[in-house]
Amino acid sequence: MSKKPIQLIINDVRCPTTTRDRYHATPVDYKELLQMADRSWSEEVVGTSTRIVYSYDKMEDGTYQELLRVLRGGGVKTVSYLPDDGTTELVTSQFLVETLPNPTLQFYINQTPRWHNVAFTLIEVRPHA
Repeated sequence: MSKKPIQLIINDVRCPTTTRDRYHATPVDYKELLQMADRSWSEEVVGTSTRIVYSYDKMEDGTYQELLRVLRGGGVKTVSYLPDDGTTELVTSQFLVETLPNPTLQFYINQTPRWHNVAFTLIEVRPHA
């Protein structure tokens, strides 16, 4: 059995590896709208940042509580992530939590709590030129 690669670590908390359709780390362009001398408008890309979209189904309660503590902690997070560009090495940068919807608590037959539809979005703090 092959070992799953690490996709995402937030402030030293490792997120469970999820499928590629539930994890994306993609570049986002930041644009500035400029008015030209002839009064027409033009968009210029002034930087690129990374947006991470993550979701996981049926997360164990202990893992979820640790992750939730970090995500709700406020401020900038140190994040190591696996980019979508095929790179196999983690990249580390500073991120802010962009979205954090509430998941649903589920119980299995043995009464072990699991969290259904854990999801969040992170945005890189400093755009790259």
